[in-house]
Amino acid sequence: MNVESCADFEDHMEALAIGEMAEPESSRLLAHAANCPSCQAHLDTVSGLVDSMLQLTPRVEPPPGFESRVLARLHAGTRAHSARWRSLAIVVACTAALVGGVALGRTALGRDGDSASLSAGTVARSGIIARPDGSPLGNARLVAGPQPFVLVTIDNPKDSGAEVWCELVLADGQSVTVGSWGYDDVAGGVWATGIESGLLAAVTMRVVAADGSVLATATLD
Repeated sequence: MNVESCADFEDHMEALAIGEMAEPESSRLLAHAANCPSCQAHLDTVSGLVDSMLQLTPRVEPPPGFESRVLARLHAGTRAHSARWRSLAIVVACTAALVGGVALGRTALGRDGDSASLSAGTVARSGIIARPDGSPLGNARLVAGPQPFVLVTIDNPKDSGAEVWCELVLADGQSVTVGSWGYDDVAGGVWATGIESGLLAAVTMRVVAADGSVLATATLD
């Protein structure tokens, strides 16, 4: 592989970030970043966000091939998006891989152990996601920063065969659908998507079925 442009670097950043890029290719990528302030800044941002999200996610074992499927979907679906949202897409893919214990393919980043004080963002609101009977489904967190996102962790995800939607509800009752997931998306126990900064003020997160019924709710405070 010959890293001739920033576009080449961008195309291979996912593999570099999760340690799947073998030598000598990884050294070539890092050498390009060392001589390109823009790519180095992008790599630093992604690494910082991955580290932040790892502080918030449980250590779970995703099924075989999970991270590869996530990367393939994101790789196909984010090329037309801005660099801001592509960065987050890479972070979600990296986190999905790393929560299973895959080593980060760069020098380990320092962690202070405080999930409320993150290198790339701060938890603005959070809450337990509960089913109508009160049983817990997982946790939801709204994370502020240069690239705000909602982070959902699911306890013991099971394949229902159906897709569900994530809604954020503001104090005035306005609801915004921010994304959806099926089993393959949460098999590793983690789901996240970028949100606009105004949605950091959401007071409720809802998991909604295709027919509009509410499957679970989290009060965010």
